[in-house]
Amino acid sequence: MPELTQLVNEKRRSVRIDMESESLILHWSNLDDQPQKMQVQCIDISRFGMLLLASTSSLETQQQVRIQTAPLSHPNQFITANVRRIEQKSAQRYHIAVEIEPEN
Repeated sequence: MPELTQLVNEKRRSVRIDMESESLILHWSNLDDQPQKMQVQCIDISRFGMLLLASTSSLETQQQVRIQTAPLSHPNQFITANVRRIEQKSAQRYHIAVEIEPEN
């Protein structure tokens, strides 16, 4: 376990976000360059920057999305990611794996 001084002195370049079990909003543009969005549920997040999301709709793999992480408390907070895998779980339930792009 880290010592208290390590925790106090830890410096982050961005805000730490606990997204597991959170409702998020995905934003993207369709083939006609029209903005789209849908609400998703975060199932899991890996330490390597992969998120597993549950949704009622599918997306295209390799689609770039912007994830609105806290739509009510921080409406301008977004993470950019790419869709890597989609698995249909039932008629209207999909699991979407996205990879977060590193910040510049």
